Amino acid sequence: MYIIHTAAEIAPIAKVGGLADVVAGLSKELVAQGHTVEIIIPKYDCLDYSSVKDLQIAYENLYSYYRGAWIRNTIWRGFVDGLTVFMIEPHDETHFFQRGSYYDCPDNMERFTYFSRAVLEFLLKSNRHPDVVHSHDWHTGLIPVLYHEMYKGLGLEIKKNIFTIHNLSHQGLTEGWIIDAIGLKSAHLLHFDRLQDETHLHLLNILKGAIVYADSCTTVSPSYAKEIQTVEGGCGLNRLLTFYSSKLVGILNGIDISYWNPETDPLIPHKYSPKNKDQFFKNKARCKDHLKKRLHLNEGNKPLIGIVTRLVHQKGLDLIVQALHRTVETGGQFILMGSSPDPIVTERFNLLQEAVLPTHEAHLELKHNEILAHQIFAGCDAFIIPSLFEPCGLTQQISLKYGTLPIARRTGGLADTVFDVETSPHQKMGNGFTFDHPTTEGVNWGVDRTLKTFMHKRILWQELMIKAANLDLSWHLPAGQYLQLYGHH
Repeated sequence: MYIIHTAAEIAPIAKVGGLADVVAGLSKELVAQGHTVEIIIPKYDCLDYSSVKDLQIAYENLYSYYRGAWIRNTIWRGFVDGLTVFMIEPHDETHFFQRGSYYDCPDNMERFTYFSRAVLEFLLKSNRHPDVVHSHDWHTGLIPVLYHEMYKGLGLEIKKNIFTIHNLSHQGLTEGWIIDAIGLKSAHLLHFDRLQDETHLHLLNILKGAIVYADSCTTVSPSYAKEIQTVEGGCGLNRLLTFYSSKLVGILNGIDISYWNPETDPLIPHKYSPKNKDQFFKNKARCKDHLKKRLHLNEGNKPLIGIVTRLVHQKGLDLIVQALHRTVETGGQFILMGSSPDPIVTERFNLLQEAVLPTHEAHLELKHNEILAHQIFAGCDAFIIPSLFEPCGLTQQISLKYGTLPIARRTGGLADTVFDVETSPHQKMGNGFTFDHPTTEGVNWGVDRTLKTFMHKRILWQELMIKAANLDLSWHLPAGQYLQLYGHH
């Protein structure tokens, strides 16, 4: 099949969150299974160009409509980890993608609505007729709308428009003039059956448009697909998602095991494989020693819990702080790596860092460091993810791959990947520790049981580590589910 992905991010060259990893991981697996895949993103000035090979102009003068004029664009092509990536560079007066930032701009709506129209203009003018255009999150949510309202009539052929919701809380609410600026008719679209927001009736909702106009909608785990059809989890779109439930599918994300794999990871000090149990336990212990020395934690074989996360409300900030205190109080050690876009949150964690560093029982690393992130996954005994909501979550899957047992709140994709060793009805599937309620008691229950198991049930702990590391968390199975949805037989 000929598949085009379009998104605001792709790892490793333009990465803010899990969206970038999904676009890269799924695309690689589709190529490995014999399909033709191209990815289209904006050409940001802050891309990591060192990871782009053979960057060259693919289409010189592509004109796309914006605010009554035709704006010139240059389309670049490069190769990222073997994937073909096209980058759209608009030569507009406001320099949409030359801001030193992927998202933090007051005119985000204009930037990404402009990008969406330019994508379809490129497909039309370069005479591409893909089997599937797969768009991701609200940034590209207008692509199915533009196709049905405009480009289908101009002769562009796309057999299927697929749209994936990575995080329903970001919907792209906008005023009519922004939609008019790219040549759509906002008066026509401001209708309850089209793009009219369900709450703010004078605004258009780009994500809603994608749900209405796409042939199929996916989200990144089966549990999240159910949760977003409820009042609590639906972010105002639960009625719409229930109405369109026949075209909504939850497909669990995989992880890129060419990048996250303790058997081959060049960023960890000692590699280990579940195929060789003695080497697995010995080298994982050596990874733990290396990590503790690097971060000046006290010696001794105390249970070590880690977390690598964005410090944002969704991730359960109070619960993370509680987990740190509880772990240290009950005889464990704790490592956090994370940063926040919010200065108030940053200040809170800076103060926490100052308080815990002198104890040498906990360490906070308040900026991202990719090498250290890999070493935390490899060197910790357990890994906590206490999210308030979690569409899929990649860190619990990465920690499982490294034989680091997750402690997770049962929500979204966490509920689909982490099964409690004591309370899960599928005892054989037990691979971690879970708790239901986003409370101090919930966190304490998860942490306490984890530490007790580590300290007093050594043989069970080792069996769980090996079982976790042997799980197939690759993109192989999810890619097959996507291909089915694409109509591949």
